[in-house]
Amino acid sequence: MNNASRHLQPQVSAGLRFAAAVGVCAALALAWVVAEHESHRAVDTATAAFTNGPATGTPQVVEVAGRKVASARRS
Repeated sequence: MNNASRHLQPQVSAGLRFAAAVGVCAALALAWVVAEHESHRAVDTATAAFTNGPATGTPQVVEVAGRKVASARRS
């Protein structure tokens, strides 16, 4: 073995690797905060929908316009 193969130098400096790691952590933290905010917003919206509900206590009448014909079986 020669000396060149024993002493390999990193291709990227330690400072640049650290900065990249910090950038990735910051991006993940931002995604986490946005997802948490949207989750709370969805819960608030669902809670308001269930709490307010329909204004009247009686359900609406639904009329059936026609009969559904059963389709022929496929063999």
